[in-house]
Amino acid sequence: MKITDIFNSGTGPFPSIEIVPPMKGISKAELLEDIRQFMEFRPRFINVTCHRDEVEYEQRPDGSFLRRMVRRRVSETAVCGAIQSEFKVEVVPHLICGGATAEQIGFQLQDFKFMGISNVLALRGDCLTGERRFTPVPGGFSHANELVEAIHGFEKENGCLESILLVPLDRSVVFLAKATSNFIFMAVIELIVLPLFYFFFLTATDPAPTFFASVLPIVLGTVGISAVGTLLS
Repeated sequence: MKITDIFNSGTGPFPSIEIVPPMKGISKAELLEDIRQFMEFRPRFINVTCHRDEVEYEQRPDGSFLRRMVRRRVSETAVCGAIQSEFKVEVVPHLICGGATAEQIGFQLQDFKFMGISNVLALRGDCLTGERRFTPVPGGFSHANELVEAIHGFEKENGCLESILLVPLDRSVVFLAKATSNFIFMAVIELIVLPLFYFFFLTATDPAPTFFASVLPIVLGTVGISAVGTLLS
């Protein structure tokens, strides 16, 4: 059920819970036991926060530093799965821009879809320790509105273009890039197939005076097929 449907149901005030994924080392049973004591209040949904992997720098013998990513907490996806397996309640995982590329966020949305999760809370996320301003990873999102647009694209277009739509570009640019690649692929195939067709079937006859005029319809037809095929794919 969508959280908006819960808000619009008009059932009056109700509690909700926000869970911070536990530090590594706690078991699933311990986590669920901690949550169970709050279920008597009948929360309508449970928020599950998301935390960026931290960065540590380890000094090498030569004086240089090795950058290492450290995950100190269980992922929000694992926590959502544990809650779903035990309680009949909606979960709302937090999805953040920080520390993830558009492609990685697309993979995470696929996981949520597989798990039957229909609600997410999109946030920019915090800066890394020591950062003065938020800096997205290369290929990631700088602002929460970009993340929201990507989620809407995934939800509406959930087909062959879904992962491409997660790229922070205008959709017309995505369409043009895909149509161009299809056109180039078809043109290469035609450059191979058409000479072979002429060699096997037309070498016994002289080409007509208008033979080379057929190039224009072939090019226009290839452009049209590429555009329509991209639109319908």
